[in-house]
Amino acid sequence: MAFFTPAGTKIKIWNALTGDVKKIYSDITTTEITAFKLDNLDKRFIIGDSSGTVALFNVINGAKIKNLPKHSGEVVAIVHASDIGAFFTGSMDNNVFMTLDNEFGESVLLRTFII
Repeated sequence: MAFFTPAGTKIKIWNALTGDVKKIYSDITTTEITAFKLDNLDKRFIIGDSSGTVALFNVINGAKIKNLPKHSGEVVAIVHASDIGAFFTGSMDNNVFMTLDNEFGESVLLRTFII
């Protein structure tokens, strides 16, 4: 029972029942967070920033799990398609990347869609 507020380079996790801040992950990126998404199991969160970096983090402790392929523009959308095991990230560079959602190991870019 929590909700997340990404702002600037940090993410705050709030208790939905009391309204108190439970955790703050400071300086989780080097530039402003522009896209945020929880995975379908609410165990990981994916953030994209204004430099095009996309990364996957653990919800419990804020530890970075891995980086996803970097865009050359600001990340504006993230979708977790758990039924096919993939992440879709879109950016201002008119590209959508489809990346394999594997628990461990390097991220695998499956496909690039140019808009």
